[in-house]
Amino acid sequence: MCPLPSTFTSASSSEQASELEGSIPVLTPDRPLNNPADDLFGSAPYAKVLARGILGMFNPDGFVVALHGPWGSGKTTLLNFTRCYLEDPDQSEHDPITIIDFNPWWFSGREDLTRQFFANFSNGLSDQGKTALSLAKALGELGNAFSPVRFPIGTVIDELRGWLDQDKKNIRTLKNTIADEIIKLGRVLIIIDDIDRLTPSETREIFQVIKAIGDFPNVVYLLAYDPKIILASIKEPLQYSAEDYLDKIIQCSFDLPSPTPRDYLLLFEGNLKEILVPSDYQLLGQDRGKNILSYIISMNSSPRKIKRLINSMRLSYPAVMGEVNPVDFVAIETIRIRFPVIHSIIQRNGSLFYSVNSYSRTGKNARIILDRALQDAISDKDDDTYRLVKNLIEELFPAINSSQNEPDGNPVPNDYDLLRDRRICTPQNFPTYFRWSIPINTLSNRDFDTIIALEEIDEIEEKLIEFSSNIEVLITFLNLFLAHNKEISIKAAKLFFSALLNVGDDLFVQITGDRKYPSLKIGSNYIPVILFILLNRIKEDACLEIILGSMENSRSLLMISILTHDLGTQHGKYGVGAPMDEKDRTLSTDDYLKLEQTVSRKIQSAALDDRTLLDTPSLNVVLDVWRTTSPSDGEMRRSWADKIINSSETCIQFLEGMHQREILNLGHQTNGPIEYLTFDFHVLQDYVEMPRLISIVNNLLSGTTLRATEKRTLIAFIRYAEKAGF
Repeated sequence: MCPLPSTFTSASSSEQASELEGSIPVLTPDRPLNNPADDLFGSAPYAKVLARGILGMFNPDGFVVALHGPWGSGKTTLLNFTRCYLEDPDQSEHDPITIIDFNPWWFSGREDLTRQFFANFSNGLSDQGKTALSLAKALGELGNAFSPVRFPIGTVIDELRGWLDQDKKNIRTLKNTIADEIIKLGRVLIIIDDIDRLTPSETREIFQVIKAIGDFPNVVYLLAYDPKIILASIKEPLQYSAEDYLDKIIQCSFDLPSPTPRDYLLLFEGNLKEILVPSDYQLLGQDRGKNILSYIISMNSSPRKIKRLINSMRLSYPAVMGEVNPVDFVAIETIRIRFPVIHSIIQRNGSLFYSVNSYSRTGKNARIILDRALQDAISDKDDDTYRLVKNLIEELFPAINSSQNEPDGNPVPNDYDLLRDRRICTPQNFPTYFRWSIPINTLSNRDFDTIIALEEIDEIEEKLIEFSSNIEVLITFLNLFLAHNKEISIKAAKLFFSALLNVGDDLFVQITGDRKYPSLKIGSNYIPVILFILLNRIKEDACLEIILGSMENSRSLLMISILTHDLGTQHGKYGVGAPMDEKDRTLSTDDYLKLEQTVSRKIQSAALDDRTLLDTPSLNVVLDVWRTTSPSDGEMRRSWADKIINSSETCIQFLEGMHQREILNLGHQTNGPIEYLTFDFHVLQDYVEMPRLISIVNNLLSGTTLRATEKRTLIAFIRYAEKAGF
């Protein structure tokens, strides 16, 4: 007996979930519901109507009813609800019903499915205490009579035996005996579920039995199956239509009421609300979240598929909460569950999929790979599924969406927007979606938040230096900083501005590689870009003295020089031409002059110790800023440089610090971009006499043992000087 609902409305799953304790994921077993009060898709009213209909089907000739629905659509749940209503004691106007359940799938593969059916029939009546010895014996004999002959190799002849042993009654006599006894017992309902899970031969065997005994009086057979599977199973040995064969057996059939996409969406969202934190759940309500959820629901249009996806989220999402975008995560989990081959292909080809440029060669290659995977994984006839999966993947990975970046199309989000939103299509986040954990040599969003919350400059510097020992972690942190810069408080901005001015040169060297030969890695401008952003963040809130104080105390000559250079371009310096409007400049003219004076003093102080200034990375930038901020220091600059070039060792280091690396990209004509060295002779001539420096370099090339990198720099200098007319 089960309690019935007073109204046929969906129960709130969140109310049930509130009783669950702890953070251990509570998985929902893929089992049918028994109680109409737990109805999720409006099946209970339909079951009630079906139960009332069954009560009117009992007649002297028997009745066979079929309930149609695909696998996982809720057929067993509807059968259970129907049983619940039939057992309702309030049905006082009807005689009680003996309900017998038979699930042939439980006995599939055993010696004799027919005998199991009749044994179950007999036992079901015995359980009610209503059967006589003669009925039990007759059912057993009838089962033996209907049992098909089986050869040793296991082949089943799907024909009823046309003969009986001489000491047995004939089939008609047995059926009449059983019919008389059943009339005495009252109404019987036999529910047969999961017929569509049997082998074809077993399916035919079950329907042959039902065909033979479907006319027992006061007996209703309620069958549940997927008609497509059944028709395919029984059609092979028939000489006529499988549909006609079933029509001779089934008197009435019903299609299981299909839940609407909105029903599935409400169920899915309700469960996700229990799994996700509120800030993540809100993303589902935004346009992108709604769009992706519509694809997901269309691809999981059965209760079983929805339950599987919910269980996956309950198990996997807590491990990556706060590290992934919930909309992207549920989407990639859908692909993993429904199309594991496609999921595996995306995982193996991540670098192609997380590029944001759909016109790049990688974006086009990703589209080719995806199209092939979709064609292999999805039937050619299933165009709707093909379109849904492709659209869903294109939402996740802008690189393969050929409609992106069109002249009239919507712009593709930039890398930092994607990183801030924890999207799957970034190299930092991509592995987490597949490993369900933070990869080694990277930084979690949680760790980033902890570092941003530090309140002491010394602690921040210590952490930054710690990161510098692992370039991948350092790059991840700086990328996250750029992605979240607008969310960082003014207080934190001030602290990180000062800390980066102190350790910025050391971090710069770690990012770019060797101090003398910075690598071509993208990211050499990380620190200057962040400093410039922070300066703009704090300029309205912090007085100039705080900014100048940070630069005065800075231990990073290159960083303060780059800042000065970038700010100077706003004022028309460093060869940019006309200055920006005063209102558009980061610092006013007066404030910038004060900044120049501070930086000039810092460089002059470093020049007093020859090695301090010489050891500064990207020396050409620092010397350019020195000559621009303090034109009157010409004699001091030339005196310093003269001492430097007089020594072979320091002269080579000087030129290594003064060169710039340029990239020449010849497209497909070479295996990659060509790197070459250039020199800014406008800066060099302000520090040294060019003929003298050229003479020194020629002597070094002809009479000194040089490393390959040193020789390359000196040769590049001579060639560049010749081109410049020296």
